[in-house]
Amino acid sequence: MPFPNDTISLWNLDETAGSNYADAFSDNNGTGSGTVTPTTGIVNGAQTFNGGDIDVPADRSFDWYADESFSIEVWMKRDDTIGAIEIAVGRDDDSSD
Repeated sequence: MPFPNDTISLWNLDETAGSNYADAFSDNNGTGSGTVTPTTGIVNGAQTFNGGDIDVPADRSFDWYADESFSIEVWMKRDDTIGAIEIAVGRDDDSSD
């Protein structure tokens, strides 16, 4: 599948074991914490998040400024739990505390 030339990172999340998640475009590999387990996806493998997350280390390629544009795409299947709160993408910037 072709991707735009300026694609920075892609995590397929199709790993079948372990807590390391490879970035297909660069070295922005992620590490799982909490309960993240492999499962069957609609297209290849997937991960189930039950109170867990995948952390990606800070990298200059993620330093977007107010006048820049960017896109983030996430494919996610929720369970039907009423009142569940889910954050698909987040950024924690210690310098803005």
